[in-house]
Amino acid sequence: EEAAAAGWSSSAGVPGAGGHEGEEAAAAGCVEASDPRGLAESLAAAVPWKHRQDERPPGSSLQWDRRRFMSPGDPGYDELMRSSYEGFAMEPAKDIPAAFHAKFQRAFRSLEDAGLYVTDVTQPMGLGTRCAPTYVTRTLVGEPGITYKYLGLRMFAHPWSDPPRMGGNDDVRRALMALGALNRELAQRTKAQLDKHAKARGGKGRSTAMGSCLFNLTLINRMLPEGQGRELKKEQCFGVDPCSVSWHADSSLEHFSSIAVYHHTHLLGTTAPDDGASWRVALRLGFDAEGPTASKLKAPKGKSTALEAPPVAVPLANGAAYYLLDAFNHHHQHAVLAGESGRFASTHRVSRVEGHTFETIRNRCVRALSLSQGKKRNLRCIRAEQAALSEVEFEWIRQFYIQGARYRQQHEWWHGPMEELLGLWRRLEDASIHVVGLLRGAAVALRRKKGRGSAGAQEENKQAQKRQQKQLEAAQGLHEDLEEVFSSVLASLEERQAKRRGWAARENDSVWKTLEPDCRPLPVPFFGGGDHGAGQRNLDLDPAIRALQGALCL
Repeated sequence: EEAAAAGWSSSAGVPGAGGHEGEEAAAAGCVEASDPRGLAESLAAAVPWKHRQDERPPGSSLQWDRRRFMSPGDPGYDELMRSSYEGFAMEPAKDIPAAFHAKFQRAFRSLEDAGLYVTDVTQPMGLGTRCAPTYVTRTLVGEPGITYKYLGLRMFAHPWSDPPRMGGNDDVRRALMALGALNRELAQRTKAQLDKHAKARGGKGRSTAMGSCLFNLTLINRMLPEGQGRELKKEQCFGVDPCSVSWHADSSLEHFSSIAVYHHTHLLGTTAPDDGASWRVALRLGFDAEGPTASKLKAPKGKSTALEAPPVAVPLANGAAYYLLDAFNHHHQHAVLAGESGRFASTHRVSRVEGHTFETIRNRCVRALSLSQGKKRNLRCIRAEQAALSEVEFEWIRQFYIQGARYRQQHEWWHGPMEELLGLWRRLEDASIHVVGLLRGAAVALRRKKGRGSAGAQEENKQAQKRQQKQLEAAQGLHEDLEEVFSSVLASLEERQAKRRGWAARENDSVWKTLEPDCRPLPVPFFGGGDHGAGQRNLDLDPAIRALQGALCL
């Protein structure tokens, strides 16, 4: 009702405006949203991915001009799409309800007016390597508390369920809620495409099991044509077309899950739609790019699978939707070839939940702390603490604050969860300091016991000796090999120290100077303080590392 009152159902200026939304939704096999449990069950995977066999698509012996992409109308194109590119589906704008177009396009504009599309600074090759800004601006919308990680950067979603008022901007709030409803409708349209895909496979005597399309987030890309932003690189296969999004397979997704993309183009400087099809999505083979059999090793030189079938470029008309169904993302890569107009693309995905939601990282930290408070504290508890401490620091807290003051202000929903994670980090850091202190005291007591202490150390006060003896007894009370305890904690500290240095370098990379000041990294308030960066304490782990290294020499 709130969205309708704001005019979200307007169909002015939209492709395919016809007003038969109910009939078309029924024809697409849509389930009524009034039955959310039935809807979720219909969209989820019927067979767990572990029980599925991942099939590679066939290559092609088709003769083609190796200087360019194959496109619709080329000899053999249709057969190629049915074989090597099976699982790619296109839905033209005219087959999609007019209200669907209108709501999506208004949501795009509302988020743009609020400045929610931002340039991401990624670090594709990991800490200690070059940082790179994206050619497109983006925002993430999804289930409350969900995130999406790609190229070393974690994005934090604006919630589409009960979003905050965004500084009193009701239009943005309505846009986010509308995107949640559009996501459900697009998921149902994806299910209809999956049913067609399964039927075609069954006709060939192949498995009809399909993965999930229960989308839990959408990554919305805002793109400009060449010459309107940063200079675009040429696409790598042929070196001709400007590339807005380089070759990739989408990561961090549930195996065998589908991807749906709604595409809208508009004339620059206006909100008028661009009825041409100058933008294209390019496809190529990429065996085991993602999925359960994904290779972690680069293909040997000369062994690329990309040209085992001709790469194709599919024109994208305004208002079209396209789908990467089931295992398509496992064995194909895609790229976006820039057109002559502005473009929005909403890419709906089934992101992995474990390790990618606020709830899962909070539960991991709480579980680690509860283990350490038990009566039978052992090496397993210490390792759980150390792992949780590193994960919450490097995969969550630093990932949030590195994106700047504007990002923090815009992501109002995350303020409370981030404060909670900082509180859990402090408790885990204190637990780590306690363990290190215990081991350092135990090391001194061991050195004295073996007669290796200095004369000054041997004359130290009795109270300190008593404390260190208790620390030694506590360490021995872990019922573990002491050398293994020292080695395990030392390895964790060394890894965390290296990552802290890597993050310090990342936060001071020269790339940030190319962005607005409020888009540059914020100091993390690890130890509290209303002003970000206040209340800092020394996070240098070198003294503790040297002490434990010395203990291992005993």
